[in-house]
Amino acid sequence: PPVYLNVLAMTALRPSLPLGLAYIASTLRQAGHDVSVIDAVGLAPDQVTPGPRPQISALGLTPEEIVERIDADTDAIGVTNMWSFSWPIVREILQLIRERFPDLPIVCGGEHFAGLPDWSMQQAPIDFIVLGEGEEGAAEVFQGIQDGRTDWSACAGIWFRD
Repeated sequence: PPVYLNVLAMTALRPSLPLGLAYIASTLRQAGHDVSVIDAVGLAPDQVTPGPRPQISALGLTPEEIVERIDADTDAIGVTNMWSFSWPIVREILQLIRERFPDLPIVCGGEHFAGLPDWSMQQAPIDFIVLGEGEEGAAEVFQGIQDGRTDWSACAGIWFRD
């Protein structure tokens, strides 16, 4: 997702590369899945959109631009969110994804989701949350989606909508 920046703060530095997302993508590719990554900041590092307050701006692609880039042939969608302060824009992305792809599974991971799984699922149309270090859990969830798995109760380290 894009990130919020406080343009008036001394800490308004550019964000780091999404290394965790790269790990998950690599793990899924090694497991035989076709993976495309949309890095909102990496694809639009100089695009700044005014945020909810005058001093807050969003850096990167807008939620609409992100959803437009999702391939129509996608079988499942993963979304990461490291910071809870980004939750409003991530929630907007999730809602737009669900509007465009009403039947596709949405899998989420990252520190925000791991710390607030119940609340996140109440607030957004999420089907799965992978908790903690996501490589193994993500591989199991995406393989289960591909295989048509319906019983997720034995899948450790995830939250799922039942």
